[in-house]
Amino acid sequence: MKKLLWLLFAGLMLFSLALAACGGSPATTPAASSPASTTLPPMNITVATDATWPPFEFVNEETKK
Repeated sequence: MKKLLWLLFAGLMLFSLALAACGGSPATTPAASSPASTTLPPMNITVATDATWPPFEFVNEETKK
């Protein structure tokens, strides 16, 4: 009987966690209305690498990229 109560309690806790995860809507979150969510202009990022370890890095012989 005690084991059944523990299983019931664990199931109830899992159900309540799943139910809490489903709450809320994206329109009411603070991140959606904050000024920090504005779009930034695109920028270039330069990366240096040693392309001597295929297949992870390689140089295309036709384009040399």
